[in-house]
Amino acid sequence: MANDNTTSGSLSLFGSTWALFLLGLLLVVAAVNSATLVVKFAAMVLVLMGSLRLWTALGLWRLELEFMSEADRLFPGDCFNLRFNAVNRKLLPLWIRIDLPVPDGLEKTGGSEPPGTSGDESQDGQAVGFKAETSLQPYEHRSGIWTFQAGSRGVHQLGPVTLTAGDVLGVYRREKLLPFRKTIVVFPRLVPIIMPELPFLEYFGIHPSKGIIEDPAWYEGTREYSGDKPARHIHWKVSARLNQLHEKIFQPTSHRKIYIILDGEAFSFAKDHTGFETAVELAASLASAYAETGASIALATDRRVRNYPSSLDLGRGPEQLGRVLELLARCEAGPGRKGFLSPVRGISYEGCGFIVVSRCPDDHTADFFRLPVKRKDRLLFIFAIKPDTGWDTEHAALGFDDLLAESRV
Repeated sequence: MANDNTTSGSLSLFGSTWALFLLGLLLVVAAVNSATLVVKFAAMVLVLMGSLRLWTALGLWRLELEFMSEADRLFPGDCFNLRFNAVNRKLLPLWIRIDLPVPDGLEKTGGSEPPGTSGDESQDGQAVGFKAETSLQPYEHRSGIWTFQAGSRGVHQLGPVTLTAGDVLGVYRREKLLPFRKTIVVFPRLVPIIMPELPFLEYFGIHPSKGIIEDPAWYEGTREYSGDKPARHIHWKVSARLNQLHEKIFQPTSHRKIYIILDGEAFSFAKDHTGFETAVELAASLASAYAETGASIALATDRRVRNYPSSLDLGRGPEQLGRVLELLARCEAGPGRKGFLSPVRGISYEGCGFIVVSRCPDDHTADFFRLPVKRKDRLLFIFAIKPDTGWDTEHAALGFDDLLAESRV
């Protein structure tokens, strides 16, 4: 049973190794002096302690503990369930305890635990350790559900789990560290916003004066083939079923291309953690709002991103929005990196507009002024601290309060 992640111990001084040694010494001395009652007492206690120690040593044998999580991508306030199953596949009954570290960003709000289970929460550094105790009879199976609520944005780690098994008298125990680890990603909160008026609007890559054209991403139905569309627009399955050529119909739609840039340098310098979180929520809300209109969105940040790219190319659809929210969830408020504008300068998409979310105008945001001239009219700044009216007439700028609908209530 012994392995690298298993430890043994006694819950009382009476069951310690030194106590057993003293009992053995007492037994020898009593036997030498023919103290029959003392010999019987010491022998019974030694047999009892030895039996309990063997009992505990076998406690983790054929004991199974399994965890299953229902979700790993959440928004603040969302709840998810963590299910657990404990199975004792032997004749020995035993007592078990489950220790689950819970990070600050998650909170245990309830659950459905099996009868006879007791739990408590204890503060340990930055994590709250949740403990649950119960007993398992021979070949007994117990299961339960723990409910957790997502709090702050970020990447939160559940686990590892420490499983403790012991005899029913509580004299000895044996611990084992289980490899269960669950990463929970909490997206930024999506806040109600007032959509800004943007100077850049493209109609599927064609100049607006040429009219709105059909977008093949928005399928609407079929009709008889008119002959003035390319053959790739023919719906062959419908044509074969009706024995007549039919072509696909697409909805006409405008198509924006928006590149959102989260500049966190000024927030980090001013140690404005609250302002940075608001900036992240604004960037996420803007991306969500424009994605719902069918726009292509991209995102880049100068902050460090945990186990994820710090910039995303243009894309459309729910998958692209999910990638954007994942990046923002993993974005750290600490020190950033240099040269994050290089992917922006290398973009060759025609009609792509830039939204820069930052704290205030400074030398860092001045780097955006070095963009090619043809992109300067496609640049919108959104500042936490809105600059004066005469800041820069060449570049449009808004404040956080101009977009946050809640601030106007």
